[in-house]
Amino acid sequence: MGSNNTNHRNYLSTLQSKDNFFKAQENRYFEYLKTHITTNSMVSNALNTLQKKLTQYKRSLEKLGLHFEVEMKRCKITGFQAWYLSTKKDY
Repeated sequence: MGSNNTNHRNYLSTLQSKDNFFKAQENRYFEYLKTHITTNSMVSNALNTLQKKLTQYKRSLEKLGLHFEVEMKRCKITGFQAWYLSTKKDY
């Protein structure tokens, strides 16, 4: 019985740690976009973060109205057309 409670506490602690890590990384992404108008590929390169994760952070910030797609043009990393992103609506 005691082992079961310990496992449950460890599991909850792990979930909280993952949640804190997500929030910290999302904040790091948001802070970067405050001073850079860039694509997610460029952010991924600059922050050494998986682009897949940045897409999650982008969506989360969009829902809060803190993130905007400001201009569609060629990405300096991929060479493909992509949205340049900012925290400022009126770029």
